[in-house]
Amino acid sequence: MTYYYYIKRGNTPITNAAQRQELKMKTRDSKKPFDIPNFSESIKKDFEEGTIELKEAAIEFYKANWTAFVDIEYTKKQFGIK
Repeated sequence: MTYYYYIKRGNTPITNAAQRQELKMKTRDSKKPFDIPNFSESIKKDFEEGTIELKEAAIEFYKANWTAFVDIEYTKKQFGIK
């Protein structure tokens, strides 16, 4: 037995809790609840600020198991460097 939930704004049928939660997140203010950067964004920010060098960033990707070896080319690709 499926229960339908209707939203006042558009009478959109919502069939499960996950869809209701997703709609709530979209209608709030379309921002993330917390602006927490992921790993690659954090390393890129450190690189752009000059606190780490490119090779150190590549080592961080290796330590985090994002690469099998210290890969400078992969790091450049992640940072958008040619």
